[in-house]
Amino acid sequence: MRWKVDHKSDRDYWLDLVLVFFVVSMMGWIWEVVLILVQSGDLTNRGVLHGPWLPIYGSGGVLMIWMKERLPGKWWVFFLSSMAACGVVEYIVSWVLEQIYHTRWWDYTSMPINLNGRICLSGLLVFGLGGLFLVYLLYPRLKRLFSRIPQKNKKVIAFCLGGLFCIDTVYSLAFPNML
Repeated sequence: MRWKVDHKSDRDYWLDLVLVFFVVSMMGWIWEVVLILVQSGDLTNRGVLHGPWLPIYGSGGVLMIWMKERLPGKWWVFFLSSMAACGVVEYIVSWVLEQIYHTRWWDYTSMPINLNGRICLSGLLVFGLGGLFLVYLLYPRLKRLFSRIPQKNKKVIAFCLGGLFCIDTVYSLAFPNML
């Protein structure tokens, strides 16, 4: 069965994707903060930005939704595609951050089956599972939730989050969160 995009208008669809970007970015930030807290006992603000979001997760989430709308309906094809797409995104972002700031925000060299310490198999498996969770469970629920929000309110929420995100990004370009 092929998953179809069902939305009232293109404007609603794009507003929903903006909101999904922020929801998944914030979920990624929470995931990483809790993961580091459990592993090391340290409460650490993760990522380059200072706000409670990791745009690599939000971008990956939007990418996965876009991919799911275009891939055959087999879950395993989507799972493998999510692993590959997220691996490429994670590798590129790691490389770019290192080129700009001369430091690494993550290093998987101690993990088995890694590529230059930028990506590793276990991380890619988590991204594949996360992609399945997102497109089959979370996104349909978010779409229903967002459909209850008047478009005018969605615009205000998206604009406010976008404004805060832009301010954080500009500030963080000059003063990155160095963990």
